[in-house]
Amino acid sequence: MATSIGFYLSAVIAAGIIFIGGRFLLAPSLAAAGYGIPAGTEPHSRAYLSALAGWKWAAAKWADVR
Repeated sequence: MATSIGFYLSAVIAAGIIFIGGRFLLAPSLAAAGYGIPAGTEPHSRAYLSALAGWKWAAAKWADVR
């Protein structure tokens, strides 16, 4: 019984981590605002979001869907 609880609990935690990561990759500005990270309109305040554009491009290239 205890092993099945641990198994399902780890599956739920893993799904949550995947959801959070996917949300940040698909909509970084909304995800950043949801976590309380300021994403202003100034270019220097959005530098971490520009790094995600490379990941999106790489994923699209890997999937051959541009």
